[in-house]
Amino acid sequence: MPHFLPQPLPPLSFIPYQYPPPHTPARHPAEAHNTHEPKRAKVAPATSSFKATAAHHVPSIRKAEVLDLTLDSSDDEISILSAPIGLDILPSASSSSSNLNGLNGATQKQKEAITPGFSDSVDGKMPTFEDFMAEQKRLEEKKAAHEAELEQERKQLTNNFVGIAQDLFENISTSFLVKLMEDIGPGTKSHDELVEVCIERIFSLDGRYPRTKKRRNTFDNGSQEHNGKSLVQQDGDASSDEESDQEYVEDDPEGSRKKLKRDFMDCGPKMGSAYCADSAKQVYQDFPKLAATSIRTALQKHAFHYAPTYYYISNLWKELHESDGNNLATRRLIQELKTPRKLREELDQKSLDKDFKKEWHWVMEKEALVRAEVEKGLEEERNLQYYKDMNELIECGCCYDDVPPNRVSQCEEGHLFCFSCSRQGAEVELGYRRTVLKCMTAGCTSFFSDSEATKFLSKSVFEGLLRARQQNELKMAGLDSLVECPFCSYAAVVENDDDKEFRCLAPKCLKVSCRQCQAPTHIPLTCDEYEKELEKNNVLSAQHKVEEHMSEALIRVCPKCSARFFKTEGCNKMTCPECHTKMCYICKKQIRDYSHFDQTPADQTSNSKKPCRLWDNTVERNESEVKEAGARMLAELQTNKPDVAAKVNVTL
Repeated sequence: MPHFLPQPLPPLSFIPYQYPPPHTPARHPAEAHNTHEPKRAKVAPATSSFKATAAHHVPSIRKAEVLDLTLDSSDDEISILSAPIGLDILPSASSSSSNLNGLNGATQKQKEAITPGFSDSVDGKMPTFEDFMAEQKRLEEKKAAHEAELEQERKQLTNNFVGIAQDLFENISTSFLVKLMEDIGPGTKSHDELVEVCIERIFSLDGRYPRTKKRRNTFDNGSQEHNGKSLVQQDGDASSDEESDQEYVEDDPEGSRKKLKRDFMDCGPKMGSAYCADSAKQVYQDFPKLAATSIRTALQKHAFHYAPTYYYISNLWKELHESDGNNLATRRLIQELKTPRKLREELDQKSLDKDFKKEWHWVMEKEALVRAEVEKGLEEERNLQYYKDMNELIECGCCYDDVPPNRVSQCEEGHLFCFSCSRQGAEVELGYRRTVLKCMTAGCTSFFSDSEATKFLSKSVFEGLLRARQQNELKMAGLDSLVECPFCSYAAVVENDDDKEFRCLAPKCLKVSCRQCQAPTHIPLTCDEYEKELEKNNVLSAQHKVEEHMSEALIRVCPKCSARFFKTEGCNKMTCPECHTKMCYICKKQIRDYSHFDQTPADQTSNSKKPCRLWDNTVERNESEVKEAGARMLAELQTNKPDVAAKVNVTL
């Protein structure tokens, strides 16, 4: 019996459906199948390849209709995905086994993906164009509300970062911080990471960041302006700073933006041809005994930047001569000429490239300082040799070294000390916040006069001594309205108790602080609100908090006058440098005499019941207390904020 191969059936077809525009009467769907209108609607792509077995034997065919919202709304079009329902559907060779329910499920998923949140029928009827436009409007409003919420969150995060950065970096420009955050933001995964990257970028500038203009403000009871910055700013305040004296160089050729002052030791920026020509000419003049090939190699190595090339060659030249030419590695890098090359005419200052001129002056200023230090050392050697030949050297009462008579200072009793020992003794007294420089001779109660102090103290240190003396005199006056700046030694009388801020007028400070919590001003936030805002998921704040607790463990506070100090060596009986109150270094309580202590030597075992020993290892005790304080704070952070604690970098 012959076998006949089955004839292939026609493939399943997709019939488009034209949705009637609003100005024409609606037609029955069946009429659309019989029309010969052009196919304007998009046909939904089939997800799998199917073949029908016997479509003409099926008594009835239903069609699944899908509204396509991806079409242009001006065309008012829909696409109909038509498939015979109820047929035996067989997958092709390239498809896996499927059934009709799977096809219907895929169709429904496609409909949901095309029209999220939008019903494709109302009471069994097709949605109208007005329904579609209403849904589009609802989605746009929802998107706008979401974008507004994100914008508000972004402003809050920006204000938090600006407050943190202005606490760390003095007078840093707010607009610079906002621009920095916008530039770095897209490459970070979280706000904490963004803050850390921005802070690291500012630290890398080594203080060469744009600063706000320092200006003295006027105050009155009704309106109080200040030169500090609040943690929270109003919208739009981020770029309201008046910036001046910013470290900028010339604009870009397009004049579009300004750049930070260039680091002269950085070889990264590409310089112009005029700069490179001036740089090469000057290096040739600076090193006339160096071979031209060595100079060209050094210039190319540093992209023709003058300062890096100059110091690179200078260091190699110094190494070569210190080793008497025996350093083979250095000799390969630079070759010395037997006779110096003839110098060309000096560069014309008026025709120099502006960038090169700034860099050249910077190098010359540094070299002048180095030459001054070298000359000063040679002068000291000549001075010492002169008085040594004259046999007029004087012995220092502290280090017992022989020094020239014009290099000694004396107390009012006539005890003589070299400048170095006198300076170190003064630094110790100033470290204890004492403003009178005592003689270092045992049993001497005399002092160094101001005229003697000017011999061994620098001008800035001596001026600081006079300011500290003035502040101590104000404190000794016992004025109730005296307020101190928490960031420096400045103090002033503030008679208005309602003024919650203190404005420091010291030229190097000029900070505004809160009189209650001693923190930078945080109006309109209360002290508690400011503390919570500062600690909110803030790694830097947590880091500072741990470090502050470690410092507090090292510092002792006088129980009488609250003076702060710490001990580096000696016994555990402490005397306050301010009010001379005696206290125990271990238990931090006020004591009367040595009877409080166990006086067993530190290297012997004690059987005393007294908990505080007079002698122990001060260095080990300080290190132990600091580590314990840091460990306690880290444990507290790990309990309350484990994600923040994991990012805190503190060495214990």
